[in-house]
Amino acid sequence: MREAIKLVRKWMHELDGGTQRHLQSIERREGKRASCHECRSAACCYQKIEIHLFEAMAIAKRIRAEQRDTPGFRERLRYLGVQMGEADTATWLNKRIPCAFLTSKDRCSIYRDRPLQCRNYYVFTDPELCGMPAGTEVRFMNTEPMQMKAGQFAQGFQKLIGLPNAMGRVYYGPLPSLVLHALEALDSLEPNKVLARKSWPKASEVEVQKIAKQPESRP
Repeated sequence: MREAIKLVRKWMHELDGGTQRHLQSIERREGKRASCHECRSAACCYQKIEIHLFEAMAIAKRIRAEQRDTPGFRERLRYLGVQMGEADTATWLNKRIPCAFLTSKDRCSIYRDRPLQCRNYYVFTDPELCGMPAGTEVRFMNTEPMQMKAGQFAQGFQKLIGLPNAMGRVYYGPLPSLVLHALEALDSLEPNKVLARKSWPKASEVEVQKIAKQPESRP
């Protein structure tokens, strides 16, 4: 698993490069810079975040290395995962529940291994608007090219660690739930078997969720 996670971090670096090239092309076309080159607000850390399993494994590895994997922390992940899984994007945003990995100083505690959805979150409006109630117009960067690449990496990771095809289901879900699954898998000498026994969403359901989350205003 150690080598697999090293590969995940290499993939993340590759995706970051693609994101920056994509962003720069949009900025040239728009004639303005995105608002997020410097973090001035944690407003984006109240979003509903869904991730692939390969992203969760890197985060879980960091949590364990930093000795933050406690029973209390796992219980919080379990609670937040259920709550996030039951809420749609707008409902979750309006709940104003901060990310499980946001510090008391409004900084990301897993920044180097943060999810792709967070890495690709660039806006061309005031960053403070990201934390406003659902329905507030925010101009996002179109992330479809990166989503396609991430899907390819997800399939590659599944094969790499010996996960079976999930019979029309995908190794994907709410950030807290996926990180909890990953932590539980790392407890075992056979993490792939632990993960295979988990309940995973249907691929069709995930695609509907992704389409529903696409912002109405995107450069």
